[in-house]
Formats: sequence, structure tokens, C-alpha cells
Amino acid sequence: MDNTEDYRGLTDFANLATQAWNRTTARRPHIPRALAKIQSGIQNVLFIPSSGLYYTSFGAPAPNLSTWYPDAVAQIFSHRQWRNCADKHTGNRRIYRIQ
Repeated sequence: MDNTEDYRGLTDFANLATQAWNRTTARRPHIPRALAKIQSGIQNVLFIPSSGLYYTSFGAPAPNLSTWYPDAVAQIFSHRQWRNCADKHTGNRRIYRIQ
């Protein structure tokens, strides 16, 4: 959950900077790099391909959906945020961030 919140917050900040100060990501190359790293961590470390679920954190046991928090809530955050198609920031075909 925290990782998806970080990703969304950084995306919102980049959008605010563009709208308020006309600062595009071309002038802030660290933001797309940070977004790509967060995205990679979520999909390569926290995603469980066999179940389609996400670990609540690195090293946590597989989520138990009968446990509301954090197990089930982590799935809501992650599945609401990510989908299996192209990402607008990285072009990665694995996932897509829902706005």
C-alpha cells in the first residue's frame, strides 16, 4: 500500500509542478526514474504471479484475504492502482497505473 501511495503522490507532484510552474518531466528526469523504480519494486518484489495478489510488504507471508488489514486492503490499493497493459511513464507492457 505504501508503495502505491508513494507512486501516486510522486505522480501527483509531477502533475502539479507541470501545471503550477510549467516544469515538465524533461526538466526533472529524476521523477520518471523514481517512478520506474517504485513500479519495478511493486511488480517484481511484491506481486505474486501464481495468485495475482500482492505481498503487504517485503518478506511478509502470502496475504490472507480473510484478514481485512493489511492483507485485503493491500489488494484493493494495488489492484486499483495497477493493470496489465502499457504504462504511460515507462512504456512497460506489464502494468498500468490507473489515474
